[in-house]
Amino acid sequence: MAKTQAERAEAKPSPAKAPRRRRGPANIFGADPHKRTLTATVLDCRGGVLGTRSFKVSGEGHRAMEAWALSFGPVERWGIEGASGLGRHTSMYLTERGHDVRDCCPNRTNERRRGRQQGKTDASDSLRIARETQAEPGMLRAFKRAEGDAGPDETTELLALWHKARRSVLKSRQHILNEAENLLCDLPLKVRELLPATTDVKARLAALARLRRDARTDAPTRLRLGCSTPTPKRWPSSTPRRSRP
Repeated sequence: MAKTQAERAEAKPSPAKAPRRRRGPANIFGADPHKRTLTATVLDCRGGVLGTRSFKVSGEGHRAMEAWALSFGPVERWGIEGASGLGRHTSMYLTERGHDVRDCCPNRTNERRRGRQQGKTDASDSLRIARETQAEPGMLRAFKRAEGDAGPDETTELLALWHKARRSVLKSRQHILNEAENLLCDLPLKVRELLPATTDVKARLAALARLRRDARTDAPTRLRLGCSTPTPKRWPSSTPRRSRP
C-alpha cells in the first residue's frame, strides 16, 4: 500500500539545525575629552559599568581606546561630549572607523550632576556621558550630520571659523571701548566738563584730541590723556630714499 505524503514526511528524518546564536544588545561608550587626554567609560545593555580608563588624545591613544572599548563586545553608540569642540579629534577618528558617534551636550550632563548632587571628576563625567547616550537613542550625531553622512562638513567648518573670527573682533572692540570709558571717567572734572555730554565714547575721544594740552597737569593726568588720545600712524613713504654718495 502506497504511503501518503504525510506519512512519508513523518518517516523522513529532518536534518539537524544548527543552533542560532542570539546577539544581545550592544554596549554604550561615553568619553569626556580634554586637550591632551580623555576618560572613557563602557556600559553594558543594562547600564552596568564594564570599565573606565584614560587615554591620550593621539593616534596611538585613539587606537588603544577603540581596542579597549571593543574588548567588552560590540558598541552600539559612541557618545562624545563636545564632538565639535575638545572631542573633535576623537569624533573624527571614530567616524572614519565607521562607528555611530553621537554629540553629547555638556549642559545635559551638568544638569544630571546637579540634580543628583554628585561630585565632578573625569571618571564620573564619562559615566554621565555614557548614561546620557544610552538614555537618548535619538541624540544628535557628531558634527550635526544626517544619517548616511559622516565627518565634518566643509561649509559648516568655514562658517564656524568666520563666526569665531567675527566674535573675537567684536570682543576686542568692546574691550577697547570699556578701557577708553574707564580712562575718560578718571580724568579731572575740569577736563571732563569740556567734553560733550554724551555716552558715545568715540565723540568724547575726538573732542579730547582737539583740546589744548596744559603743561602744568600732573603726571597721571598726562598719562591718561596720552592713552586716551589716538596717535597718528606713520606710514612708510612711497618714494625710495636716496642713498648718500
